[in-house]
Amino acid sequence: MKVTRASSGSTWERTFGYARAARAGDTIVVSGTVGADALGRPATPDAHGQTRAALAIVDEALRKLGGSLDGVLRLRVHFVDPEVGPGVMAALHEAFGESLPALTTLRVAGLADPGFLVELEVDAVALDDDPRTTRLRPAWDEEAD
Repeated sequence: MKVTRASSGSTWERTFGYARAARAGDTIVVSGTVGADALGRPATPDAHGQTRAALAIVDEALRKLGGSLDGVLRLRVHFVDPEVGPGVMAALHEAFGESLPALTTLRVAGLADPGFLVELEVDAVALDDDPRTTRLRPAWDEEAD
């Protein structure tokens, strides 16, 4: 079976030697993803904004491999403080609406940088072979069709 990999171009991927996402068959997995800016710093200081930024990176990786947020089956959320929960869940609701994937939340001692509040991991199925699939972009994506 062929494995295809995608990069987001982040410095962490090059430094630590991993792919942002990989696809084998119809399965796409996305590495732990934080809401980082182009320099690898937290995109915003709040959990809602960081989750939105992480979801945008995840969505881009999925699309490079023939998927989208529509195909997300399982989402793992790693967070540093339970107080960030409402912001994280609000961003997930914006992105997935009523079609939330299976969800696991894990409290962790810390992430790659003390400014990061949340990290997402995704397991998805590619939808590129199904012409009936409507590829929805998150409501907050300003480039939505």
